[in-house]
Amino acid sequence: MNIIKRTFFILLFIVLIFFSFNFKIKAKEVNVYVFYGNTCPHCEEARDYLNTVKSKYNLNLVEYEVWNNGDNKEIMNDVANYLDINVRGVPFVVIDNTPIIGYSSNTTNQTYIYHINKASKNNFVDEVGIHLGVVDREKNNPNNSYEYKLFGKNLKKTNVLLSTVLLGLLDAFNISMFWGILLISILLINIKNKKKALIVGVSSIIFMILLYFTLLISGIKYDGYLNLINGFRTLVSVLLIILGVLGLIKILKSLDNENNTTNVTKSNKFKSILIILSSFILIIVTVLISLMNYGGVPDMILNIFEYHKLSFILKMVLLIVYLLIIALIYILFYILLQKIFIKLKLYELVDKNGVVISSIIILFIGILLGLKPLWLTFNF
Repeated sequence: MNIIKRTFFILLFIVLIFFSFNFKIKAKEVNVYVFYGNTCPHCEEARDYLNTVKSKYNLNLVEYEVWNNGDNKEIMNDVANYLDINVRGVPFVVIDNTPIIGYSSNTTNQTYIYHINKASKNNFVDEVGIHLGVVDREKNNPNNSYEYKLFGKNLKKTNVLLSTVLLGLLDAFNISMFWGILLISILLINIKNKKKALIVGVSSIIFMILLYFTLLISGIKYDGYLNLINGFRTLVSVLLIILGVLGLIKILKSLDNENNTTNVTKSNKFKSILIILSSFILIIVTVLISLMNYGGVPDMILNIFEYHKLSFILKMVLLIVYLLIIALIYILFYILLQKIFIKLKLYELVDKNGVVISSIIILFIGILLGLKPLWLTFNF
């Protein structure tokens, strides 16, 4: 029990470190321009959500009521012309110089967070704010503010290898990734063979890092893929729900003939396939959700590489170092979770009801991913 207590405090310490780092990255104030109508219900939903996350993301909400105020309506039309779009209704929100028209819970919230994170980066220039006179161009000049500081050091002027190591450690403490690994660890409890669970878990993390690496070297161009990511999330949600329901149906059928060894064997095989497939699906979802809510660290490392004018080969070597640091932390975290589960004898607890428990977990995650995806990253 003392080992479990020590482990708990270690994990708590890790989470506190993450939130400390995350706060520093997102400390820059972000202007959000909101055009709304007084009695518009969707406008109220959008404003309520933005007010809910206002302190968390350090937002400055610049609001314009346009239904009863002619001057504000002219401002809205001016901004629309500046962004070269047609605005036929409200809410009309601008974040990251990007127009977001209309409101649909969950989907629009994710879009808000995605663009808030982009606008929170030091090199962001608020062109809409400058156009409106809300922001001073000189103060918002990236040449004046484009510095990456950690522990008081400007990472652009620090040894590039040291910067890579520090940012690798910083990027590793990503609550979305930790949450995904925790969910995978819970799923893998249902595999009877602990060694097999360890192999699958570590393989899932390696797959996660390879996927992350692919997105990094592609330049992290997400602007045109947000709808695709949302569509993929919906597809995965449906798949997880189907897998969960199939698992429950399978166990109900096996109960009709408990003494049939063939049915039990088939059930165990199905359970293993179900869990392994779900683990890798969760990895993909975790990476996508994490990238939609990331704090800008991947952009930092790429921009630092550009600043130092590194060769392609050296960039790749440093990226591998960067990702190996992240992989090592996640693998250690996963192994630590497994040791805790073994100490708590959770493997024995789920041995008799593995398919039921794993199916319920998968079903729950599928429903949550479809209806409340931001909850998976603690954006309540």
